[in-house]
Amino acid sequence: MVKLSQSLAHTLLQKCRIVDHQKKRLQKGQILKAGYIEVLIFEAISQGLTPLFQTEHFAIFDKPSGLLVHPTVRSTAYTLLDEIRYAFGEEAHLVHRIDAETSGLILVSKNGYAQYLLKEMFVQKRLLKNIKPL
Repeated sequence: MVKLSQSLAHTLLQKCRIVDHQKKRLQKGQILKAGYIEVLIFEAISQGLTPLFQTEHFAIFDKPSGLLVHPTVRSTAYTLLDEIRYAFGEEAHLVHRIDAETSGLILVSKNGYAQYLLKEMFVQKRLLKNIKPL
């Protein structure tokens, strides 16, 4: 039996990483009468994809065609998010997405501050994705 701190348990609940014995996501304040829970921990793996460019706050990956950017179900084996978290840890996030079939550059934030600024730049149209058909 593992004890979780209240703050870690709260974070895991927010990220839907705690499920009951029927694999249903637990909600804040929910009381279990019987059974057990599972805590789902994301363990990043690498297949050797590295950023083309990086700074202290962001990085750029060249995503190959056929690679998902993030998992769509728990059983998804490998995505670009694996490489991002493997390289930069839990604070790193995708700033935007492209379809699995599409190859191209993906902007990644390495911390919450960069995530906020880069997302805001997309909203204000100061940063644009330029998608051109072949």
